[in-house]
Amino acid sequence: MWLDKHDYRTAVLLPSIEMSLNLLGDLRFYGADVGLLVGQSPETRINHAHKLAERLGADESRGFGRSVAGADLLGLTCALAAFDTDPEGHDEFPHLTPPCNQVLQRGLKKVGRPKQNESKHLCALSGVCGRMKAPRELAHRRIWLGHVLSMDTRISPHFADEQMRYFEAVAMTCDLVIVDEADGAQAALDRKAISSLDLTGSEESYEHHLVARSVLANGGWSKRHDRQQRAELQRCCVGLRQAESRPGQYAPGGSSPERRGGCGRPL
Repeated sequence: MWLDKHDYRTAVLLPSIEMSLNLLGDLRFYGADVGLLVGQSPETRINHAHKLAERLGADESRGFGRSVAGADLLGLTCALAAFDTDPEGHDEFPHLTPPCNQVLQRGLKKVGRPKQNESKHLCALSGVCGRMKAPRELAHRRIWLGHVLSMDTRISPHFADEQMRYFEAVAMTCDLVIVDEADGAQAALDRKAISSLDLTGSEESYEHHLVARSVLANGGWSKRHDRQQRAELQRCCVGLRQAESRPGQYAPGGSSPERRGGCGRPL
């Protein structure tokens, strides 16, 4: 509140968007000029929507007639759907990937007739669209609340003349950056920067894809091919363990004195 009263631009990075919503509600109650920094990808939007629904449905009313602070900043529906001209409605409107930056429209010639070719335009409803309320409000809020990974989001061209991410905007405009649980924020950045592969135990694992590929290739379930795929997976796991423990070669977290680049050349 003191920072807001003295017109300091501040970014507060919290461990989760749920904690950001809680703090946003408290600061709004006391009249602070606060906005929510949240990711805009379809997967992120769906994930936050599910968590919001679970939170609303956890009380006695099961969510009926209830809301929480900041729920208006997690909108999913695109306002352009109300102007859909498809009379039959065969094509479902892409609410998760709407054409916010690529609205096709024919310009007018000097004589007043529309041109033959369509050109791309920014959506004219961005100023009132509930789906874009969170990034729209950030443009004139002094305090930003969000998660560290939300900073790796490109600022919508509707609200900024230059193409940049929130990382850059925070560095250029904020007087103070507060990171709650800095070790957790660092771990989140590390996980984002490092590619990982699940060998087994989930639907996204290497084992699951091998088995699914074998079933599709043979037109059905095959115990013999399943055993072959599992044996291949086990050989892969053994090879990875041997590579990590092999002396004289670099492995993550190891203490090898020499790292090698492509073609065996020392780095």
